[in-house]
Amino acid sequence: TIQNSRVTSRLKLTVIGQIMGTYILAQSEDGLILIDQHAAHERIVYENLKQRYHSLKVQSQSLAVPETLELNFKEADFLGSILDDLKMLGMVIEPFGETTFVIKAVPAMIDEKEIKPIILEILETALVKKDRFSKEDWLEKCLVLMACHSAIRANLNLEHIEIEKLLADLEQCENPRHCPHGRPIAITWSKNQIEKLFKRVL
Repeated sequence: TIQNSRVTSRLKLTVIGQIMGTYILAQSEDGLILIDQHAAHERIVYENLKQRYHSLKVQSQSLAVPETLELNFKEADFLGSILDDLKMLGMVIEPFGETTFVIKAVPAMIDEKEIKPIILEILETALVKKDRFSKEDWLEKCLVLMACHSAIRANLNLEHIEIEKLLADLEQCENPRHCPHGRPIAITWSKNQIEKLFKRVL
């Protein structure tokens, strides 16, 4: 949806609208900016989760029906060794047999359907890297995966007020230029670049 809007944030961005339900188009004092809404929200959630983890303020939500996780011996051994750390991330998981675990609570901002894929991907990465996968490595992997799975998706139409809130939150991030995976969040075209495309200037 293309529509004009009031200026938002200290960056002096005027939101023009949303393209393909995936990208936010805005105008700055210098040109046009195209923002990937998923990457932007992913960065916001990642930094929020990381801050809450270090301040011990990650909130959990109990599952109405606990979910069972069946693992092999190597996966179960590794998961058992990090249960206390996962609890600090808002994941309450308890052993239920030799290689079975029960997921009882998940971080409040994570859809409960996403938690099993997150855990399985963490385990897969940890076991592949083995000795090279330190506690800091898997913690970072957890935060990145949690942010990715909880961020707004592509092909999702946003209300104008939601777009403005997203940009305001992004501006407060330590790194508003890249998502946690390292992809760019926004692409900018200066006025001069645009005029060159239309051959208005050389």
